[in-house]
Amino acid sequence: MRIEISVKGNLLFDINKTKRNLNIPLSQNRRYLNIPLIYPLFISTRFVAMKTHFLTKNSSTMKSTLSQSFTHTHSSFHSVGVDRFCLLNGWGLKVLSLLLVVMVGGSVVAATVTYTTTSSSAVTTSGSAPSGSSATFSNTYNNANQMTSGSSATLTLTGFAGNQITGITMSMKSNASAGAGSFTAIGGGSTTFSSILSNNFSNASWNGAYSSSAVNINPSVTAYTVTSGQSVVLTIAVTTNSLFIYSYTITYVS
Repeated sequence: MRIEISVKGNLLFDINKTKRNLNIPLSQNRRYLNIPLIYPLFISTRFVAMKTHFLTKNSSTMKSTLSQSFTHTHSSFHSVGVDRFCLLNGWGLKVLSLLLVVMVGGSVVAATVTYTTTSSSAVTTSGSAPSGSSATFSNTYNNANQMTSGSSATLTLTGFAGNQITGITMSMKSNASAGAGSFTAIGGGSTTFSSILSNNFSNASWNGAYSSSAVNINPSVTAYTVTSGQSVVLTIAVTTNSLFIYSYTITYVS
């Protein structure tokens, strides 16, 4: 997941204790890190891309506590601009995360919506569905949950335009010692952005073991942005008795 935040101000803090967590060589007279927050910060799971200025301290007076991080008095600095990626871990990442939470008024819109099967042709919706969206369901075995060999279950989503689907979780089970099939998620009628090849439920691509109780199946998803007029179709096709579907949870970003 990528987070984009734009704020204003200068962030000043002592990185002497955390410089081991930064992939940047620091000399002793470059003890303080100044991050001009007028630039966007792009945060992924472990990497932070930022424009940083290293400051040479020319005065002994400096305020470096978090509550004073936007001010300094009677100090002059020599600024050296550096654009690079910094690898943060441990306390370095924790400090930056805390500062962003406390000081940044940005937002990331991410949500999940769950569709629970209630009959062979219906689902109920819970969670945060996109405004104006809808879902239809069909199980050719004429059952709310069970699918036997040669049957399939299809969930069709409409009204997701402008949203990016980033995750799919299905609550499913098999017979105690059998059950096989495949799964596809197709956007716009032609783009397959998630799939499980036809295989036994005991295969690692499914659950890694047969299960007579419901488990979460999380197929790999290539983030897919739905455009105007497109639908998204999730299909489970069964080749060996039996597979069961109880719900689909879709994670998406607006």
